[in-house]
Amino acid sequence: DESTRSQLSTVYQLPIPANLIPKEKKILTPEEIRIEEEKKEQKVKRLREIAKKRKEDKLKKRQEDLELYRSVLALKEDNYSEFKNKLGEFDFESEDELVHKINNLEVLVNPHFGSKNKKPIEELFPLLEIPDSELTQEQLEQKKKQQTQKQMYEGRIRSKEKRDLEKKRKLDAEKFKQEQRLRNPKQWIKELNERKKQILKNQERREKERRRQQWNGRRNKANRIRLLNLTASERQEDENFGENDSDWDVYLNYQNSKVDNVNSEENEQEELKSINEELVKQGALKQEDVRESYSIESQYQFSLGVERIRVPEVLFQPSIVGIDQTGITGIIDSTIKYYNVKDQNRILKNIFITGGNASFPGFCKRIRTDIRSILPVEQSYNVIKALDPSIDAWRGASQYINQQEQDFINSSITKKLYDEYGKHYFIENAYSNYYQTF
Repeated sequence: DESTRSQLSTVYQLPIPANLIPKEKKILTPEEIRIEEEKKEQKVKRLREIAKKRKEDKLKKRQEDLELYRSVLALKEDNYSEFKNKLGEFDFESEDELVHKINNLEVLVNPHFGSKNKKPIEELFPLLEIPDSELTQEQLEQKKKQQTQKQMYEGRIRSKEKRDLEKKRKLDAEKFKQEQRLRNPKQWIKELNERKKQILKNQERREKERRRQQWNGRRNKANRIRLLNLTASERQEDENFGENDSDWDVYLNYQNSKVDNVNSEENEQEELKSINEELVKQGALKQEDVRESYSIESQYQFSLGVERIRVPEVLFQPSIVGIDQTGITGIIDSTIKYYNVKDQNRILKNIFITGGNASFPGFCKRIRTDIRSILPVEQSYNVIKALDPSIDAWRGASQYINQQEQDFINSSITKKLYDEYGKHYFIENAYSNYYQTF
């Protein structure tokens, strides 16, 4: 469950690139703050001037285009052939398209033009009211275009109405907030804090969901390895089975978890930032106490949970990864039963544990518990752990080579024998394992 996972999970921090580590904010003096504010005002002023210049240039260009297109439309009465040539020159397919372009520029150049000179939709698209039987082939093609233009025109009107309605809603909401803030500041701050708690709760819930998915992903991967090992002897035809995700559809049924979309998270993050700024402005929150939901450290972390138990558990239960062998406890039990009672008592009083695996926390305790479970109640035993399990085996081999050099040479395998017999061949010596049938 979630509590067990949180207890098992350990987060490891990786090094963070130096260029990503945020620098500590310098505490500015009142004079430095004033200078920074002046710089900001100058920057904003420059940006406004640039925006104004761009707007004027764009308006000038539209006015020039409007005059040019008006002059083209005026040619219709004086020189119709020249009018047709100009339509093709400016990529207009018909007179209606030119008129539509002029109307759009009129609105852009003079925002009040549309409201004062707005024509009925029947006048904008006159062919739509005429039956097809009364139209020529060219007019029928124009009618199809007008149908498309009408749909686009109506779509723009709906979009504008929707934008205006949303704008009005936001203005009304902001006005209500301002009134509420002035009428009851304490209640306003309380509501902000409640909304902030809700957002933080949502973020925590999503983070738990991500951890749960990662947990299930690692567990599914372990199951895949186990199933692959268990079915290794049965897969003769396709040796590449398991390399593709689709191969596992017959074994695993993945559940699709409901996760909030990215846009929702971004919107909540923006809202949280706005709430924090408002609380700081109202004096209900200190700037240094603002909690950042995003941190650079979290992007360079990884967590280990159940793996910390499952990995060493393979030594006791190899079957959990699909290995058809007995574990440490089974080996000890089989080995003891091979000897007579007298030798068993002697061996059980001197069970020596060495090797890097002995450094796992609780490893020796697990050995003692498992041995107790396979021995008679009255049977005594003793488990001893090496002082330095990781290198004691190396030290023993080093002493053996130094003290019995000739015996070591006689027991070693030559490269010629290795090339001939392979890696599984060993010369029998005083320290060899003798394979017996138990």
